Amino acid sequence: METNKIARINSIPNSEIKQRAWNILMQNPKKSILFILFYLFIAIIISIPFDTRIWGINESSAPIKFILANLICATLCYLVLAPITVGFYKFFLECSRNFPTPYSVLFFGYKKYVRNTIAILLIDFIFYGLFAIINAALAIICLILAAFLIGEINSSVPILVLLSNILSFFEMPLDKSLICIFISIVVIAFSVFILYQTFALAEFFPFVLAEDNKTGATKLLSSFWAKSSPYNLKTINLFLSFTGWWILAICTLGIAMLWVGPYWCYAKTELYKEITSKEKATETSE
Repeated sequence: METNKIARINSIPNSEIKQRAWNILMQNPKKSILFILFYLFIAIIISIPFDTRIWGINESSAPIKFILANLICATLCYLVLAPITVGFYKFFLECSRNFPTPYSVLFFGYKKYVRNTIAILLIDFIFYGLFAIINAALAIICLILAAFLIGEINSSVPILVLLSNILSFFEMPLDKSLICIFISIVVIAFSVFILYQTFALAEFFPFVLAEDNKTGATKLLSSFWAKSSPYNLKTINLFLSFTGWWILAICTLGIAMLWVGPYWCYAKTELYKEITSKEKATETSE
């Protein structure tokens, strides 16, 4: 039964999901666009007190103090803004169900501030933090390789010895270009693997937080990760189907996101509703 559910959802054409999202958006486009503007306005207002320039801290006068102040302010700003993500997703979820949805729902996440902040932190670390760590590791590896290529270190470095053994297994010499290609492929493959494993989780988890305001963050995360993993490829495919819209947003310097943003959010909402409704139907039948 579970296999049938997964196959059925993954076989839904993107065009069908996008048509549903388009129909919802067209019912009240003004409300969705105004909500995006309201969200941006609130985010800017909240961010202003955390701007180090207001406090007279600049890089030229005190570089270390400037770096620390920016780090502290950015962290505090993130902690204040994190729950808004839950309210943002709740707005589109309730609009898609034709519920009366005031703009004040944006602040819904503050009702469970600690839980929602922890949950958003976890998602951001898993999805964005791991990518940052991988990119940092890639930068370090590139520096090591650069040093190796100009002869500043020798081939007795452990990582190079390991690569030499791997390459020799395939009867390939320890060639400098092959080392670069090999490491790049490994890092890129690992990045793609993380993206594939977490994409649906990152896109849908705020909906879960918006619907379940009682369960703890870690419990919700662990349970929903397993439920969402079969739909990673479907979610990535849906995202890629919006490529033309993303290009339009870039070409208009972000102005088109006032339309594309709600459209994409409603598309995600429709796929999320499909997934959860199928789960409930399956549970009932069992």
